[in-house]
This record gives sequence, C-alpha cells and structure tokens, in this order.
Amino acid sequence: MSVYKHIKDGKYQIGLLKAKMSYVKTQQQMDSLVALTNVVINLLNTVEFLADEQSNVDAVDRLLLSRMYSQFYVSACEGNKINIKKVVTNIEDDLGFSKEFGTQRIVSLLKGLEVDLAVSDPAGADNTVQRLKNITPDQEWGDLIEGLLVEFKQHVKWN
Repeated sequence: MSVYKHIKDGKYQIGLLKAKMSYVKTQQQMDSLVALTNVVINLLNTVEFLADEQSNVDAVDRLLLSRMYSQFYVSACEGNKINIKKVVTNIEDDLGFSKEFGTQRIVSLLKGLEVDLAVSDPAGADNTVQRLKNITPDQEWGDLIEGLLVEFKQHVKWN
C-alpha cells in the first residue's frame, strides 16, 4: 500500500475518532480521545510532509541528472574527456548563484545573440542601426524568463 493511501486511511480514522467525541461520557475518556486524535494528526502530518519532501527531492535529483547529462553530452560531442569533478563544481557554483544572477546571465546571453543577429544580417548595414535600436530591453527578457519559471513550477510533476 502506498504512503498516500495510508495517509488517506489515517485521515478517515481521525474523522471517526472526532465523531466518537460526542458520545464520550467522562472527562478522562474525552482527554484520552483528544490526546490520541492529536497524536495521530501530528503523525499523519509528519508522514505527509516527509512524503512530499521526498517527491521534491526526487524532482531536484532529476533536474541535476539532466544537467549532468547535458554537460557530459557536450564534452563527448566536443571530443573532450568527461570531467565529473568539473561538472560537480559547475553545479555547486550554479547553486551558489542568486536567482537574479542566473536570470541576468540568461538575459545577457539572449541579448548577445540578438545583437549578433542584428549586425550580421545579410540585408546590409543600412538597417543595422535601426535593428540595434529595436533590441529587446533587459526588462522584457527578465519578465519572459520569470514567466517561464512560474509556468514550469506550476506544471512540473513533483513526484
């Protein structure tokens, strides 16, 4: 039986315990039933939290494995040795960066690619200045990236 099935059954049993409270005749029985109910609620909340945390850890593991695969793949395609220590160091460095820094790195990359396309357009240098004036502002790139992050977090399967 899955953890979530046990949690569901436990919540059902808590409902039964609460229903029995109206039939208790003595204060001592009531205190015992309340204590038992609270212990079961705390236990279920802890199990549910741990089960959810494990799912979140699994999702992070999958993201890290995907990142490792990407770096291994690039190394293999470039004919380089796969340096696991370097991959681990890169991931550790990335985890040490702030979200703002990560966003700015992506914005800089995208903006650089956009500038490169604007100046290398074979249509001629006549329109280069105008194309450079039309480069997407950093704020728009940042908003796009933030929107993608929100969308990802809303749609990712965490377990």
